[in-house]
Amino acid sequence: MIESKLEKKRKNILGAPIGKKVVFFVDDLNMPKLDTYGSQPPLELLRQYQDFRGFYDRDKLFWREIQDVTLSAACAPPGGGRNPVTPRLIRHFAMLSIPSPNEHSLKHMFLAILNGFFHEFPQAVKQTAESIVGAAVEIYNRMSAELLPTPAKSHYVFNLRDLSKCVQGILQCDVGNVRDNKQVFRLFCHETLRVFHDRLINNEDKQYFHTMLTEMASKYFSEVCKVFDA
Repeated sequence: MIESKLEKKRKNILGAPIGKKVVFFVDDLNMPKLDTYGSQPPLELLRQYQDFRGFYDRDKLFWREIQDVTLSAACAPPGGGRNPVTPRLIRHFAMLSIPSPNEHSLKHMFLAILNGFFHEFPQAVKQTAESIVGAAVEIYNRMSAELLPTPAKSHYVFNLRDLSKCVQGILQCDVGNVRDNKQVFRLFCHETLRVFHDRLINNEDKQYFHTMLTEMASKYFSEVCKVFDA
């Protein structure tokens, strides 16, 4: 895949087009599955490039030098299918760590957004802003901590974008149609199902989400929420 994006300069030299440089971005760097001996062959291939600036041609078995190419990568902390990255590879990168915002910061941000949006809505709707944000943040935190990605569920990666989508969906409602707290509650259930539930792939995970949504309904909305599969 890397070689296909480069130009052949000489028989044993590949590189970026003349006068340009190529940056390859590798996402989920620590997701490759460990082999029998505990190593990760894709990462060893990248380490070989970082160490020696090239690869072996797999057909004719001669060394190919790579020029004007930089590797950039992203990964999350180990856990849930993600493995520690060997220091032999990490030492080649300049590390930039971005901590996740804490629960208080998340609630403060999204509550300010909802309060501003609900400004012209009835008082019954305005009062639901804190409940919506509290429930959405708790669902997001629990999904992120308890439904972790694995090789079979590699798409189980829940981040701040998903929480934002829940709130953005509620911002699509119209002041002429949503007049009471029950309507807002139903809209909230719809948005959480759309963002989180629709990504779950088995009945066990779906039942877990249904139970959690029922708990949120009782805790934040004093409602009974029953969700059935279509």
